Amino acid sequence: GAGQFGLQVGDEQVSDLENPNGVTNAWFQAAHAGNYFQNQLLYVNSFYIGRDAAYANFIASANPDAISFDSYPFDSPYGSIIYPNNWLSKAGQFRRHALSSYLGIGGNAPRPYGLYLQSYASSSEGTRDPGDVEMRWQQFTAWTMGFTFVDAFTVSGSSSLFTGGNMNSPTQPRYSQFAETARQGRNLGPALTHLISTGYG
Repeated sequence: GAGQFGLQVGDEQVSDLENPNGVTNAWFQAAHAGNYFQNQLLYVNSFYIGRDAAYANFIASANPDAISFDSYPFDSPYGSIIYPNNWLSKAGQFRRHALSSYLGIGGNAPRPYGLYLQSYASSSEGTRDPGDVEMRWQQFTAWTMGFTFVDAFTVSGSSSLFTGGNMNSPTQPRYSQFAETARQGRNLGPALTHLISTGYG
């Protein structure tokens, strides 16, 4: 409804998340104790998990509403950041943490999990524009793996999908490709909300 939003607490602060005395953990505990942000989805986003046990402990202690990860597999040169098969492995790792009690690998309550889609190119970071098929691959892989939400990552001034990072100003065919993939994903939404992701595979 109107006025509802998600709040991502920090970004890619792996060492802090995996530290029992980390700032992020303390922030979540204070938010819960004070009943702050009761109508917002509070979540964290990571690039990778350093130690599975430490990340699971963070989830148990901080109890975020959701977890998320970002990694961009469409690189130039190929594999300069991550290969698509490594991206799939990483997606599976975050999925397991979100569904640990369902999968019988931990005691944390299940929670929504999301990911950032690659929707930008940066020569300094070694990323390139994803093509139409790659956009669809990333989004539909997320839905197949039971991900609850996706974010389109764009950087102000360096995005080739969205002018200056403004998603309201499409300027290239890739924008319409992305919009069509998002439309197809929305069409599946009503059916996907009735599914529970419980398989280990």
